[in-house]
Amino acid sequence: MEQPEKHPPAWAMRLLRIVVHPEFREELEGDLLEKYQGDLQNYGPEIAQKRLYADLLSLIKPNLIFNISVNTMKTRSWLLLLLVPMAVVAASVAPFLPGPGNDLSHGISQFAHATGYIGLPFVPFGLLWLIVEMRNGHGQQLNRWTNGYYPAWLALSPVFFFLPFQITKTLLDGQTFNLPPFIMLIFVASFCIYCIRKLKNKTRYQFNPAPLYIVLIPVVALVSSRFLVEKAAEVTREKAIANTEPLIAAIEKYKMDNGEYPENLASLKGKYIQEIPQVNIMGMRPYQYERWNSSFQLSFERLWHWNATEVVVYNNVGQKGIKSNYKNYTTAHSNWWYYLAD
Repeated sequence: MEQPEKHPPAWAMRLLRIVVHPEFREELEGDLLEKYQGDLQNYGPEIAQKRLYADLLSLIKPNLIFNISVNTMKTRSWLLLLLVPMAVVAASVAPFLPGPGNDLSHGISQFAHATGYIGLPFVPFGLLWLIVEMRNGHGQQLNRWTNGYYPAWLALSPVFFFLPFQITKTLLDGQTFNLPPFIMLIFVASFCIYCIRKLKNKTRYQFNPAPLYIVLIPVVALVSSRFLVEKAAEVTREKAIANTEPLIAAIEKYKMDNGEYPENLASLKGKYIQEIPQVNIMGMRPYQYERWNSSFQLSFERLWHWNATEVVVYNNVGQKGIKSNYKNYTTAHSNWWYYLAD
């Protein structure tokens, strides 16, 4: 009968069975047991256990936990995995891309930002589903947990909380429904339910990339919204301001020649400037000009905040408070300020 000390601690072997992918368990368990018994003879129980713990730590590798070499996706899935995050980032920064001004870019951007915040509750369940998918093996008989059926319902569970909550809140507040996003959400949820029901009878192993998207899309959207948008706003704001330098010079030249500022920008064309500069940034509106008695104001607006319009203003009298009821922010250019209007 073997002595008890010749067997590794039971908890260590249970940990091995939990952490390591099923396809590697038997082989690795045999190797560890053989090495442990050799260490017992050569070094004694204390050192043998320390070496066992070191060996267990060395097994915490993605390829041994998830068997990545087996769980490969189709080329189409890899392509989507590359394109979808790029599309989310592009949607987030749509108001800052070159192009004619339009409100659609703002709507696309806000949808991408909302995806980041609303999608966060889905991420933990998506991770659970992803782990289940990555630990499946070829030839394994799948049940409703391992085929993704139950994990998929868990991933969708925030929708079943959010929809009744939002409907109840809207009714109690006496508000009317904003139908387009509500209908879109119902459509997306219905499509997801249809896809989940198809998993119910899945018995053959085939890696499902759906949980990858559930995890990846909200994270990419949130990171873009948090770190990329602010920088893009700053860069395009400064670019739009710098674009007005020849226009401001033309306005001042008109004043020198005529003793007063022009009535409108069209008065400058031809003699003082060939073409009125265009913003050419999708989320921005055209430059606006106002003449005051002995001064003028040049401004432009854009939509990119949730509930506020950014108004960027130039005045040539050194006025620091361009809008007293809003907080004013400075820019890198003299006499240019901006504020966020409701």
